[in-house]
Amino acid sequence: MMKIRYFILFTFLTIILNCNLDTSYDDIINRNLIPDGTLDQWSSTNTGSMAGDTGLDETYITYEQVSENDGYSNSSSYRLELKNLVPNGDFETGSINTDTWDDGNTTPSVINGNQYGSIVGNRLSYDFNATNYISFDLNDLTDSAFPSTRYRIRFNFRAQGKVLYDFNNNVDISFLIDPEQDWSETYDTTTTATFPTKSINSIITHPANDIGYFSVGSPVLTSTPGQAGTIDNLSIVRADGNYGVSFQIEESITSEGIELLPGTYRFSIHVKNEDKDNITPNTNNRFAGDYVELKIEGPTSNSSTNVNRAVFEEPSDWTDWTQLSVVSASIRPGEGELPITLTVLPYFSGDRYSGSILISSPTLEFIP
Repeated sequence: MMKIRYFILFTFLTIILNCNLDTSYDDIINRNLIPDGTLDQWSSTNTGSMAGDTGLDETYITYEQVSENDGYSNSSSYRLELKNLVPNGDFETGSINTDTWDDGNTTPSVINGNQYGSIVGNRLSYDFNATNYISFDLNDLTDSAFPSTRYRIRFNFRAQGKVLYDFNNNVDISFLIDPEQDWSETYDTTTTATFPTKSINSIITHPANDIGYFSVGSPVLTSTPGQAGTIDNLSIVRADGNYGVSFQIEESITSEGIELLPGTYRFSIHVKNEDKDNITPNTNNRFAGDYVELKIEGPTSNSSTNVNRAVFEEPSDWTDWTQLSVVSASIRPGEGELPITLTVLPYFSGDRYSGSILISSPTLEFIP
């Protein structure tokens, strides 16, 4: 009788241990669910707020292969850049386009000089009396300045004496130098700063039939101070919509025929700084990236999508390939035919500036 009991127990355990109760679990665990881990199947995003604003991604971003084998672990690498819409915004071409810049009774010039802080190499110089100004017409942005579109500005400056900067839509003055500063603020010529110097909303929205300008001094104010200083790396980018790259897994089946299970997923990608030869001043009008933002979006019900994001700001540490990751909440692949969408942005959505970063080797993993 004892031998029969042991035989029955042994048989039962053998059946349990050799029975695969969920074959799809073995297919999904401990593997990269993105085909081959490559980026050549990724596409640029375009979620601009304007009706009919489609097919314009290349105006706002650059997405291009840099190498087939210099990426992480000898994989391919790609450049992802939020582009500066100001032509020659780094002033490295050594000249000022007088059709682009209104002299306002004074003449801006590009000067050479020793590197000093963020004012590097060629830069815009100005020196004029009260009530004068120099102005850049926003009609001359690379995207021709869409009406009712939001833009964000940043630049490095060094100034002496009183300062007035105006980012204007021809209707309202958007800002002076800073909400906490005024014309009596003075700057030493050895001081280099980045505008905005505080966390402020330096965004302009264009009226439907009027574009505007960026100026040192102001064309619309009669009482303005005389000013002298330099500007470098003037950058204006699109501030509405998302401009990056994304990859979608439709329903619950990957292109390799793997069925995805409900649960938690981790999206990762390797990033690296641009080499110095590929950014300003060695490459015209391209700047090093400050941020990378990752997003993973997936369905939680028939009518909703959960979005998880992570923002990273440590570019000085990205001299070699560094893996960044974001983990989803519990999502249900195939629910309501909503896709899983993976997105990489070369900026932080809440504070975007022109910048370029290298990316390589994306992975999507199921976390049991």
